[in-house]
Amino acid sequence: MNPGLEIKYLTYSELDSTQSEAWRYLEENEPLGWTAIAADWQTQGRGQRGSGWQNGRKGNVFLSVLSPPLRFPAEHLAALQAQLAVSAVEALQDCGLPGSRWTPQAAEPNGPHWGVKWPNDLVLGGRKLGGILVEGRMQHTLLQRLVVGVGVNLVAPPEDVPHAVSWSEWETPPPADRLCRALVDHLVRGLQNALVVTPADLWGIVSPQYTENLWGLGAPQEITARTSPEQKHTVLLVEPTEDGRMRVLRDGVPEALHQGEWVWSYPLQPTARATKDRRSDGPENY
Repeated sequence: MNPGLEIKYLTYSELDSTQSEAWRYLEENEPLGWTAIAADWQTQGRGQRGSGWQNGRKGNVFLSVLSPPLRFPAEHLAALQAQLAVSAVEALQDCGLPGSRWTPQAAEPNGPHWGVKWPNDLVLGGRKLGGILVEGRMQHTLLQRLVVGVGVNLVAPPEDVPHAVSWSEWETPPPADRLCRALVDHLVRGLQNALVVTPADLWGIVSPQYTENLWGLGAPQEITARTSPEQKHTVLLVEPTEDGRMRVLRDGVPEALHQGEWVWSYPLQPTARATKDRRSDGPENY
C-alpha cells in the first residue's frame, strides 16, 4: 500500500453491492480519508447504466473505493475516469496479467491481448474481463465524493454472459485479496496524482497513457444503437475526447460518439483460445 497514506479497508463475506455499501458507509460515517470495501460475493452488483455485475463463484474481485471530500470540476470527470482505467490496468499488470497490450498488429489469434474497451471495460482476448463503475456526489458543478467500483473475473465469468472471460481461462490467477490490494493502491495513488493537477491540464497528462491502453484504436469495430438494436454500423476508432466521447469514422464520415448511445459488439477481435468454447450471440454490455 501507499506508505504514509491512511486507507480504511473493510472486507465482507457477502454484500448486496460493494458500491451500495460504500455509499451507506459515507452516509453513516462521513469519513475524511480513503475507504476500500471488498466482498467475497455480492448479490446485487451493478455496472454501467444499471446493468448487473455479479458472479456465483468466490475468488473474483468485488471492490469499491470511496474518496475523501473533493472539490473537482465535473466538466473534467472524463479525465478522472481515464486515469482510473489506466490505474486499474497497472494493478492487473503488477499481478501478472497474462499476454500483452493490444495493438492492431497483435490482434491476430496468437495469444491473449488486453486493453481497455472505451470507456472503461477491462478486456482480455477480446472479451470482458472486468469493468469500472464511477459514481459521484455532486454539489452544483463540483464533484464532492467519488466511489469507484471494480469487478474482475479471476476464477470464472458470469455464467449467463457469453462474451465474458476469466483470468483462469489463460493462466492461474492471483488470489482475489492480492489483486484487491493492488487495485486499491493504484486507484488511490492515481486519483491522488490526478487531483493535484490543475483540472484543465489533466486530460493532456493522462490521455497518452489512456489512449495507449485503448483496445481497437485504428481498427474497425461493430457498434449497435442502444435504443435501436437493428441499427448496426462498422466504425473506425480514431481517438477519445476530453469530454468523454469517441471520435470515429462511421461509413467514412467523421463523428463523435457519446458513451451511452452505442453498444460495442463483443467479442472484440477475438483470439483463438478465448473463443474456442465460448460464443457471443451479439452485442451486449453489462
